[in-house]
Amino acid sequence: MTEPIHEHAPSGTQPNSVTTGDRATLVNDPIYRITVAVFALLTTGMPATLGQFRFMPIVQAIALTLFLGLALRRGNLRAGYTVLGIWLGVQLVVMTLLTVLLPPHISERAITEGFLHRQALLEWVYAGTAYPSGILVAPLAYLIELVGILLGGLLSAGLIGGWFFMRLVNFTAYSIGTMTVMAQGGLGMLAPLLIWNLLRLLGYAMLFPLVALPLQTGEWTLAAYWPRYRRRILLGGGLILGGILLEVLLTPVWPQLLPQS
Repeated sequence: MTEPIHEHAPSGTQPNSVTTGDRATLVNDPIYRITVAVFALLTTGMPATLGQFRFMPIVQAIALTLFLGLALRRGNLRAGYTVLGIWLGVQLVVMTLLTVLLPPHISERAITEGFLHRQALLEWVYAGTAYPSGILVAPLAYLIELVGILLGGLLSAGLIGGWFFMRLVNFTAYSIGTMTVMAQGGLGMLAPLLIWNLLRLLGYAMLFPLVALPLQTGEWTLAAYWPRYRRRILLGGGLILGGILLEVLLTPVWPQLLPQS
């Protein structure tokens, strides 16, 4: 007995069939989703605790690409978004908790130049300096990130883009964790929610499976690709631009949410 491939298969491909059973239902199996969460936990928790900031985004990107590819090769974009959502949720929570719970001299080693970024966040909050690593300070870094995630993901079925993406997620979680340590209750508890970074993450999460899709499925027809995924592309791009705009508008006043010593 056969089961047609998911309705989100790229236009222009033939309606392939896959055999039913474990292989056909793998990406929709709860065990598969639990496995995704476990790998997100392991590839984040262990390297972060050991201070392997170079190794961590590499192993995260490899594992994420493999899990995401299982869904995308079947044309199951919905399952791809589910995989990515589980992965990002676990990674953000684990990395944030480790930053909060581990001593600073350990958590700082979990990302590139963690000590310097922590000091820059302190200066932003208490000395009124520019938001560290923001677009006004490092516009080239934002452009490299954009090209790395989207073009890198397109040319490598998600692998190179995944490396840039995982670094951004780790960096955001570390920043949220560091700000959480500074917060002391009340309105200050809102300060760690760096909503501009979270919006950027959501935007990239919307676009990332789409750029990995062509190499995973072998469908490169732009005439079919754009009409089918136009809304997702526009939404993802809008979230990224919205996050950048909020960063410019909010970062000068956001530290006021925290109690000043």
